[in-house]
Parts: sequence; structure tokens; C-alpha cells
Amino acid sequence: MIFIKSVDSTNTYLKNMAENGAPDRIAVVAETQKKGRGRLSRSFFSPPDTGLYMSILVRSEHPQTKITTMAAVAVCRAVERIFNLETGIKWVNDVFVSGKKVCGILTEGVTGSDGFFAVVGIGINIFSPREGFPEELKNIAGSICNNLPDKKTIKKTAERIYTEFFDIYENNDYISEYKKRCFIIGKTVTLPDNTRGVVVDVDEEIRLVVKKETGNIISLESGEIKLKYE
Repeated sequence: MIFIKSVDSTNTYLKNMAENGAPDRIAVVAETQKKGRGRLSRSFFSPPDTGLYMSILVRSEHPQTKITTMAAVAVCRAVERIFNLETGIKWVNDVFVSGKKVCGILTEGVTGSDGFFAVVGIGINIFSPREGFPEELKNIAGSICNNLPDKKTIKKTAERIYTEFFDIYENNDYISEYKKRCFIIGKTVTLPDNTRGVVVDVDEEIRLVVKKETGNIISLESGEIKLKYE
């Protein structure tokens, strides 16, 4: 695990390392990101010293959705065991604590000169930002801990997530854990096409099973869904 002070994006940094021969399972952790990236080309708020910004290299043919959801369960396990907090997952990959999003995950697959690899980016609000969250995030984002920022806690969390992730990766037995934490099952949601439906289940391929208002049942492989309050 490599610890660095500042980087544009841990995913970009690690992808460059991977394309230059970095070994499988190497991880990069930064104290801050200048151009942190989230899903759907959004920026990821990455203030210094209060969050965990890490990326893990996986040289694997596993589908990206599988790797992403493994990472979500790994984050939940780490947060529950270190901070003794209850966690929830909003499909596909957002981790919530006390009704607020505390973690986002971005997995990027690349076919390089020496084969396929994936970079799993994990951003967590461990402590509250010193100047608070930006206006557009105030009603959505939260932090895990209200204590003063502590680098040792951030490092400990990174190491625990790394261990949990590869435990899940090697055993590939995590879907029941994922479903147990997926708090949108049974909830009415707005789908990517702006229609609405009730989430019935998450299947073995991590597809979201939704009963639409028309009565049709569909399975989503990807896309962003919204709850009523979002």
C-alpha cells in the first residue's frame, strides 16, 4: 500500500502505474485529491486530511459490477468493525450511515498492453470537512466520525478495507451480505428512464429487480436510481 500526500485522482494515478507494470493488488491512498472523480463523470469532493481516498489494482476478468459491489461490502464491514456503526448500501455502490452517503465507489476497467485490469476507487468521508460540505452536498453527504481528524484512523480504515476486499474477492461469497445491507429493497424509486417502480430484490448477478408501476418486472444491470427524497 502506497501512501501519498496529494494527487489529481488516485484512480488515474494507479491506472498509469498499472500500464507501466505495477503488480496485482497494489493500492494507493492519498490525503487529498485535486480532481477526484465519481460515477457519471462527476467530481468527488476530496478535502485534505478528513477523508480516505484509495484505489486498488485488480488484474482480473471479474465483471466491474461484481468488483464494485465487493468493495461496497468491504467498506461496510470495515466501518462496522472499526466504528461500530450500522451501514447500508444504495444500489449499486453508495454506502450510507445514519441516512447519509459516506462513501462512493468508482471501478474502471482497462484493457492494457498486458491484458485487462480494473482499478477500484473508494472515497469515504471519515471525518467532517473543516469547512463543511459544499451547498449541493449538505443534504446528501455525511461523515462517519465526529471526532477531530486523525491520520492513524484513516490509515487503519484503509488497511481494513483492503483486507476485507481481498477476503471477499478470494471467497466470492458476499451476495447475501450485500442484499442484507441494500436498504432500497421494498422502496419506491425513480428509474434511469424517469419511470417509477418498487424494488423487489437484488439477484445473484447484482441486478436490481423492480416492479414498475405498469406491473412489468424488469432487471437493471446498471444506471442511477433515485429515492423520493433525492
